[in-house]
Amino acid sequence: TAFAIGGRGYLGLGSDSTGYRNDFWCYDPLTDAWSARAVFPGGARAGASSFVIGTRAYVFGGVDITGAELNDLWAYDPVSDSW
Repeated sequence: TAFAIGGRGYLGLGSDSTGYRNDFWCYDPLTDAWSARAVFPGGARAGASSFVIGTRAYVFGGVDITGAELNDLWAYDPVSDSW
């Protein structure tokens, strides 16, 4: 899932050739650099959705590695880099 806050892009979760992921990354266009952010505490998943209200992002849903559908909601604060 991906979202933007404060002129920066954030990308995380999903799956790749090594399995399901729970990492998050921030892209800063001013420095043209990616940096690792706080690991998503809701567990590795694919198919999650996200939205932003004000200065916080919200990540919800998706499926875990067993294929179970998830219906949890997490808030992310980019200033404190915390979930």
